Parts: sequence; structure tokens; C-alpha cells
Amino acid sequence: MFAMASHGSVAVLIGLFMQYLSAEIPTMRYLSDPAYFLYPGHMPALIMLQQALVPVYFPQLAKAGLALAGATAMLLPVYHYRVRRGWLGEVLNGRRHPTPL
Repeated sequence: MFAMASHGSVAVLIGLFMQYLSAEIPTMRYLSDPAYFLYPGHMPALIMLQQALVPVYFPQLAKAGLALAGATAMLLPVYHYRVRRGWLGEVLNGRRHPTPL
């Protein structure tokens, strides 16, 4: 019974996503493009930020959130200015088409 409920809820969620989120959202597209770059690069940035947050008295979950947000904030400009239009961006995301003005 549980397996049928799981399969049914997954099918409903897929249907809802296809119905309401099938249009391309430019902001989501921009944030999903650097995923292949951010994944290997986030670990050194996270380690550095976590080491910097050791003496700060915050709850552990808040420290983890701050470190993750900081790592993303550090790596997104690197992706935008160095990787996105270069050869690495082409390897990771395919050929870039010029954006209309």
C-alpha cells in the first residue's frame, strides 16, 4: 500500500511540475547553469568559511547556512565573469547563443 502511495504522489508531483513550472524562468536558468562549476568548487570555499566561523557563537545550523550562502556568493561572480563565456563554460553548459538586447 505504501509503495502505491509513493508512486502515486511522485506521479502527481511530476504532473504538477510539468503543468505549472514547464515555462523557462530566466532567473532559475541562470542559477542552474553554474551547477557543474559550483559543485566541485564549493567544498574549498565551505571549508574556508567554516574555519572562519569556528570562533563565532551561532547555532550550528545558522553557521552551516551562512557558510553555504557565503560560498555561493563567492563562486557565482567567478562563474559569471570567468567561466560563463569562456571555454570552460562551453564545456560545462554547451555552446552559448548570443542573448538579444
